[in-house]
Amino acid sequence: MEKTYYEKLLEELKNGSIKRYTSLEGDTLGEESLNINNFKGRVLEENLTPPVHLVLFGAGHVGKALFHLARLQDIDITVIDSRDEILKQEDFPNAELIKVDYSNMDALKLNVYNPYFCIFTHGHFGDKACLEWCLKQKTEYVGMIGSKGKVKTTFEKLLKEGYTEEQLAKVHAPIGITIGGDTPQEIAVSIMAEIIQTYSSKPNRSVMDIELLKVLSKKEGVLCRIISKKGSAPRQIGTSMFVTKEKVYATVGGGALEKRVIEEALNLKENVMLKEYILNPQGDLNMICGGDEEILFQRIN
Repeated sequence: MEKTYYEKLLEELKNGSIKRYTSLEGDTLGEESLNINNFKGRVLEENLTPPVHLVLFGAGHVGKALFHLARLQDIDITVIDSRDEILKQEDFPNAELIKVDYSNMDALKLNVYNPYFCIFTHGHFGDKACLEWCLKQKTEYVGMIGSKGKVKTTFEKLLKEGYTEEQLAKVHAPIGITIGGDTPQEIAVSIMAEIIQTYSSKPNRSVMDIELLKVLSKKEGVLCRIISKKGSAPRQIGTSMFVTKEKVYATVGGGALEKRVIEEALNLKENVMLKEYILNPQGDLNMICGGDEEILFQRIN
């Protein structure tokens, strides 16, 4: 594989999920195509998606609670509010903070992969303005807080302004799944559960590490990708690790398996190799977790 291919992937993923087909046999082993299956025989089909980037409209109590819950999962976050006094870095460490004027939402420019929008500003005007802006964006998730009555009134206004029933049907409002809680922390749990439910329901989903893709577009080495798994293998299909002479980027699960994969990547003679690893005491790794994995090794030039 060439580094320029990963530059193309980075550009494609800015527009959302894309399909990737990887040939797993014959003379085309390890070759890939995007959006169209160009191969015969055994093929891995994946829906490539960047990690979720949470965009919170509102830095109040629910915003703070959801921020801390999302950070436990290493989700990147942008927090947006109109109030200087509440938009403080110490309350949202490592987040991007953006001050906006809700009456001028067209001025808001975001440059993130795979945004998930959550709306809970301090007033109905802000919620509606943010929702209108979100409806114009490409996204898998928009959620807005509020009672059923408030949501109904807001939707009626948007329909009169020209938005369609189809657009509004995609909005999660009231936001979150029903769990019976009412504190900011409990509401945050219900929202996070709905977000996880949304992205985990995507078939053949493979999360692409954007930082890893940036490395692949610049460095030479061997990309090691999980192609299939059975039993209790710890990582999902599509999980990738990049091995160079100087450094190992990301992980395929750690332990004895990862140690062996790194060794084989560093000693790889071919440009591509597909290998099965048995993860039980009968295999040469002498592992007890059970199951097995196939790893595809691809040299990146």
